[in-house]
Amino acid sequence: MLILLGVAVVLAAPVVQMVLGLPPFPRRVLLTSQAITFALWIVMVWFVVRFGRMAWFSIALFFLCLGLFGMLHS
Repeated sequence: MLILLGVAVVLAAPVVQMVLGLPPFPRRVLLTSQAITFALWIVMVWFVVRFGRMAWFSIALFFLCLGLFGMLHS
């Protein structure tokens, strides 16, 4: 079920981009980013199923650090 959710997220991204009025990405960029997103989703789901709450905390901490890094270096 979680894998299907990951597929839905990957396939819905171009639709959200279109609704927001953003120009579409080239097909090569779209397919590459979807493949990377799906691969990361699989890894994240495995960590969550395997390690539970600590995985959620680690993933949230990673994205918080990534967001702060991007905010400070932009």
